[in-house]
Amino acid sequence: MHELEHIFSCLKEMLELKPYYVYDYEQKQYVLCGKIDCQYGVHAASGEVVALDDL
Repeated sequence: MHELEHIFSCLKEMLELKPYYVYDYEQKQYVLCGKIDCQYGVHAASGEVVALDDL
């Protein structure tokens, strides 16, 4: 499995998608987008999922 696919498979259940409005200057209005965030990461050497607050 490709490294990025492995990382995504480890974190996909922990990802947060939040609504986020961004101003589009061409349309001159706000556009609803999504902001992806995660409180966890994958340790490069061990492949272990770790809380970012613990680093």
